[in-house]
Formats: sequence, structure tokens, C-alpha cells
Amino acid sequence: MHGNRVRKQRKQNQQEEVERGEVEELEWLMLQLRNRGGNSLEDVLEKIERGRQKDEGCKPSLESIMECPEVVEMDR
Repeated sequence: MHGNRVRKQRKQNQQEEVERGEVEELEWLMLQLRNRGGNSLEDVLEKIERGRQKDEGCKPSLESIMECPEVVEMDR
């Protein structure tokens, strides 16, 4: 039982570290945007969303992927 609690606590600590890192990255991004006097955060997020929408158009379905037989290479 003790081992399970320790593992659960470690996992929770790792998740908290990741979340802190993400918050720090967002704060850094917002600072960079303010300092450069460029795009607002909303503008950047809209640009990212437009880029994601473009990428969504080219996703093959599993049915369209064909397997090729393995080719055995022979030493000459």
C-alpha cells in the first residue's frame, strides 16, 4: 500500500511540475508580445488556429493505407 501512495504522489508532483512549466512558458510568451509591441495574444492564437485548420484537410483514414510486402534484401 505504501508503494502505491508514493507512486501516486510522484505522479502528482510530476503533473504539477509540467503545469508550472506551461504557465511559465505562457507568461514568457505574453511578456515577449508586450515587449515587441507586436501581435496581441488573441492575434497569435487566431493565427495558430488558422494553421491547424489548414493541416486538418490532409489526414488519411486507416482504410486508405495499404501494406506493402516486405522485401528481402540479398547480399551480392
